[in-house]
Amino acid sequence: MKETDQDQAFVERAKRLLEQGSDALDARTASRLAVIRRQALEAEKPAIPWLKPVAGLVVTCAAVLVVYFVTRHPVQKEMVADLEDIELLSASESLEFYDELEFYGWLAEAEGAG
Repeated sequence: MKETDQDQAFVERAKRLLEQGSDALDARTASRLAVIRRQALEAEKPAIPWLKPVAGLVVTCAAVLVVYFVTRHPVQKEMVADLEDIELLSASESLEFYDELEFYGWLAEAEGAG
């Protein structure tokens, strides 16, 4: 037999013995055991009743903060700046064009004003 088979056989034997023992209990002892079992189950209830609402509030605040930091506008502006850099790197104009970029910006403003 494998060790797991031995374990399983032990568990089955223990179950049988406990069932036989519980059937042999008198009514008074069975009643006392039922009362003790009920008390033990009631004792499992959380000792701090306000713990669940507080935990829910903490989780909600954390979720709001995550959403706030993920959807901030500066992150989106950084992405736009990255796209502009990619456009500059992939453009077909010569580098001299970018040396005179301020002039072209001024010229566009002057034409729009006049």
